[in-house]
Amino acid sequence: MAKSRPKQLQLLDAFFSEADLRRLGTAWRRHREGFPPNPQDDHLVDLMRQHEDLKADWDALMMSEGGKGRLKIPARLAGPLFRILMEATLKESLAANKPPWITRLYDDLTLKGLKEVDALAALMWALAKERMRSKRTRTRVRPKNVEALARRWAKE
Repeated sequence: MAKSRPKQLQLLDAFFSEADLRRLGTAWRRHREGFPPNPQDDHLVDLMRQHEDLKADWDALMMSEGGKGRLKIPARLAGPLFRILMEATLKESLAANKPPWITRLYDDLTLKGLKEVDALAALMWALAKERMRSKRTRTRVRPKNVEALARRWAKE
């Protein structure tokens, strides 16, 4: 019987593919090897640098990203990886204005005085909660639910 992955890693698996995780490893490897910044992945490296205490872990991820099998990710990295990938995904969505309702919600939260980092955190939390609900009920993500959750988070 196969050993199940820790809950932290199961959450990471529920939201992101192996390719998403390998993209992080590739971005970090390119940064460490001194390649010129790639505009698509430069923000990933910036987010990873915010966790300097995990530099050795990023280096280990870099070493395993070229392999064929599943990445060997320590459970303690699940939180930072989840945050980095969610924030990167949100920033890419905002830059592309896809879907437009996320951009409108983000703009509304920041216009009401929320700092950028707090607006992103509210959106990340709300999207994660709604995504878990939609997976559990096998229904679509509902923008109205995300909006209500983000506004509730912003008030707390």
